[in-house]
Amino acid sequence: MPATLYLLGATVPHLVRRARARGLSPTWTLVIAPTTPYPAPPIGARATTIVDGVEVVTREHLGVFTQPWSFIGLPVLSVPIAGLARGAVRCRSGVQLIGSAFMEAHLLRTAARLEAEGVVAAPTAHGAT
Repeated sequence: MPATLYLLGATVPHLVRRARARGLSPTWTLVIAPTTPYPAPPIGARATTIVDGVEVVTREHLGVFTQPWSFIGLPVLSVPIAGLARGAVRCRSGVQLIGSAFMEAHLLRTAARLEAEGVVAAPTAHGAT
């Protein structure tokens, strides 16, 4: 790769952070957003079926909602939603907590509080939350 392209690529996160800083309120501390565009697939799944039976490569699509945030340097934490069920089938879904720059401690405290209140929880060995 030519050095000029590498250096150009290295400046993109900085430019995006500057644009984000101008476009968002300086008072926000946390954003909650979906982690993935579909329920979490089984570990090792190579393909995932999404809307209308369309199949996508799992690995290439899992980070589509999280990568933009981490790319610009914001802390992101994905947490599973507790007790979410669809009929008799447990739905493996989660949300991402996106923190303000350098607010990792606030992000982790928020996740701990959500866990303490039963909003988020990791599944147990038996698949229940």
